[in-house]
Amino acid sequence: GTFNASGGNNDIEVLVMDEIQYQNWTNGHKTDSAYQSGRVTAGKIKLSLPEEAGTYYVIFSNRFSIVTNKAVTADLKLRYDRLS
Repeated sequence: GTFNASGGNNDIEVLVMDEIQYQNWTNGHKTDSAYQSGRVTAGKIKLSLPEEAGTYYVIFSNRFSIVTNKAVTADLKLRYDRLS
């Protein structure tokens, strides 16, 4: 999918995380993620997730900019193949 940010410096951080990574991130701990955009105005997300079932979070973060609000638009699609 794609995303775009506007407002302030027109930058946002986008992350895709599993439950454990998300828990660590919300508590301010350094963690890996399945996808991390860095600070960007726009971008594309394309990744393969592990085969085992799980919960994943798509995060649009403005954490680094306490004063400036951002507007984010995104067009994301999830495709999966069901194994028989």
